[in-house]
Amino acid sequence: MSAAPPPRLADLATARRLRAIHDQHDRLALLCAELEAIADDLPRACPQRCRRAADALGTLVPEHHASEIVVLRELLAADRPDLVDRIARQHGEDEGLAGEIGHALEPIVAGGAADAPETLGYMLRCFFTSYRRAMLVEELAIRAAAPAA
Repeated sequence: MSAAPPPRLADLATARRLRAIHDQHDRLALLCAELEAIADDLPRACPQRCRRAADALGTLVPEHHASEIVVLRELLAADRPDLVDRIARQHGEDEGLAGEIGHALEPIVAGGAADAPETLGYMLRCFFTSYRRAMLVEELAIRAAAPAA
């Protein structure tokens, strides 16, 4: 009985990047839960919670998008370039809204109140609802392209 050949280094690197995406999705799911809690607490949201959320919106979200699109292009560009392009466009829209939310959280972070709590609550709910849905689509796309992931 012969041993199975060792996995290719490219396969190991892809598996590592896929694991990183899954880990980022876990952290982003926690961010969505934080944003939902902030929306529920308005107009009296916790400044420290808002600071953490604003920081994550400005760093975690774009970092995730940058690393994820590389892997999605590797996995899907040959068969589904349209899907990769659509996800990339959605990432841009998500980053735009994340920036607007971060800006809208600034008065709370500074110890004040949101300028328009109803509007901020709506923005937060739009973001975390659509972001949760987007992560699900991305996970499904990854599983379809790399079933062992």
